[in-house]
Amino acid sequence: GSFGVDLQRADIYLIKLDGDGNIEWNKTYGNVDAYDDAYNISLSSDNHLLLTGRYIVGGTFYCFFMKADLNGNPVIFKGFGQLNHRTYAFDVQETPDGDYLISGYTTIAKVDFMSNGDAFLLKLAPDGELLWANIFEPTEEDRNDFGFSIVFEDDGDYGLALESSSFQAIGGPQAP
Repeated sequence: GSFGVDLQRADIYLIKLDGDGNIEWNKTYGNVDAYDDAYNISLSSDNHLLLTGRYIVGGTFYCFFMKADLNGNPVIFKGFGQLNHRTYAFDVQETPDGDYLISGYTTIAKVDFMSNGDAFLLKLAPDGELLWANIFEPTEEDRNDFGFSIVFEDDGDYGLALESSSFQAIGGPQAP
């Protein structure tokens, strides 16, 4: 985060570095007087930057997907979420077939933003349109569960690493 768009709340801060770690350019993106945070960046097969994180509008946190050119100019920006809920995205990866997967945390399947959240996975088309969304609710006690990282298996399936407070761990009450 950085104070780029305004001086009240953090904004998305994107930096391009050369091979020696020197800054080539930097940009900020965000809404005035709102939190805007990027949590992950990856590179697509067509040489675009893929970013994901969260932003706030009207008191509601939404997750976002941003596709930008190599100069940091946004090509696509999409938000996902629901009013009076929290939705954060922590990873974005391109699938072998050219779509995008986003993992994160949301309270959409619950009463409101004060509820414990669940891990989710979104699949987007190359133009950023939503293909499908899955929320993963635990079968044991329902606490907070965060989908942090995505991997691809050789057979075309996905793996989702998450932090969970919903399952009994061998050594204690939480299983990160």
